[in-house]
Amino acid sequence: MIEPARVAEILNSYNYVTPTVRLPLLAAVGRVLREELRAESDSPPFDKAAMDGYALRSDDLGSDIDDSGSAVGLTEFSVIECSGAGDVTQAEIGPGQCVQIMTGAMMPVGSDKVVRVEYTERVGDRVRITQSEPNINIIYAGENRKAGEPILSVPCKLRPRDIAVLASHGIAEVTVAELVRVGIISTGNELLNPGEPAATGKIYDSNAYQVAAYCVELGLPYTNYGAVGDDPTDLRHAYERAFAENDLVISSGGVSMGEFDYVPSVLRDMGAEVLFHTIAYKPGKSTLFARLGDKCVFGLAGNPAASVVLFRVLIEPTLYRMMGLDPQYFSFCGRLSEGIRRSGSRRKEYRPAFYNAGQIRLIRYGGSSHMDAFAEANCVVELDVGVTELKAGEEIHVRPL
Repeated sequence: MIEPARVAEILNSYNYVTPTVRLPLLAAVGRVLREELRAESDSPPFDKAAMDGYALRSDDLGSDIDDSGSAVGLTEFSVIECSGAGDVTQAEIGPGQCVQIMTGAMMPVGSDKVVRVEYTERVGDRVRITQSEPNINIIYAGENRKAGEPILSVPCKLRPRDIAVLASHGIAEVTVAELVRVGIISTGNELLNPGEPAATGKIYDSNAYQVAAYCVELGLPYTNYGAVGDDPTDLRHAYERAFAENDLVISSGGVSMGEFDYVPSVLRDMGAEVLFHTIAYKPGKSTLFARLGDKCVFGLAGNPAASVVLFRVLIEPTLYRMMGLDPQYFSFCGRLSEGIRRSGSRRKEYRPAFYNAGQIRLIRYGGSSHMDAFAEANCVVELDVGVTELKAGEEIHVRPL
């Protein structure tokens, strides 16, 4: 068996990266940004009011305190103009003057403070300060970002908030990675498509639908080539078409040691280099990874638990690396509600669990064919090679599904 660390090395050494494409901002949501973008001007580009109120000279308010504890300075000002966001005020504030100002409006010349409107009382063209304003209430030019500074870390997956940042700098188009095209193949004489009548000895193909659903979730284009029977010639034809039309192929079934497990031999006959076949993972011991030129294939075991676990743990990171991004995954820390014991510890094992408010509850799990358990789970507990027990109440990290 190939150890998990070696599996990671092999997958990390697969260095095919998709080309880039230029897209409008909204078409780039979820894509991997592949160009460094720097601010062409300060953000914001001018000093602006942080809230509605009155812009004035702070010196006019005074900073000394009299015997009664009140501030010594002006409390009443002449309002000489009203300025809203987008206005370019021509006013220059002198002693005893102020400008009524709205959030986001450019600060008038001569002003260095905004007294919020809640602390004032307006009568005609005069305003009285009714409460001491402790804050400056100004967002200064370049406070968010200076001209010439990088806008986003590159590469990165563009989220809606990243799109907002880019738009705030006037950027309309970006260079992003082309999406990885995924081909999906299921193998086995026993498979039916959902919607077909049930038949004795047959099961419904869930793996292809699961992998396709993951592709939809990641925004990746895919082609499902359907279920292929246990016939080497038919299997080869399916792989040839999938490799011709896609960047990465994911198949399920046909990778173990049975009489009808033809996937490894078919791929080798096609000239593919099988880089690993048996790995120290549970579920998913029989997982295969092979290269054919720049293309690659994951051959998953037929059990559905292997598909859900290994897609998240091995395939999804590979897809992102193919688009130029080495993804970083977060984990939750919590306490186990019950202990885990296992007799063998040669493989890294994943078990379905539910995390909530710092507590980790194990889901009843009957083994690698028990897909329903993962539908109830929102994370997996990871037992590393060599670990035989996790105790109830132990604090561990779990990986979200």
